[in-house]
Amino acid sequence: MPLITASEVTIEGTNGRIVWQIQHATDRSGPAALASLVYGEVPNGWVEVMKALKLRPCVYYSINEEYYFIRDDNYCYSVLPREEYFGRRRAAREIRP
Repeated sequence: MPLITASEVTIEGTNGRIVWQIQHATDRSGPAALASLVYGEVPNGWVEVMKALKLRPCVYYSINEEYYFIRDDNYCYSVLPREEYFGRRRAAREIRP
């Protein structure tokens, strides 16, 4: 059954600790389309496999290694698709002294 996993992203850009996991309750044929997903809120037709942990500010997280998000100190979130996330990481490494 389709599984959605939110994980912390390490400094190397790989998945670290799992912070939330949900699974579609009935669809066995492939991922069920979700128009949107709110961290910690279980959509209709899904079940929580692992309860959502508290997110830390200024840490990147991934959703199934496809979308990446970060929470700032004011609980505002920025979401990036995979290509943009890794593009920003490459650019940040290039400008370091």
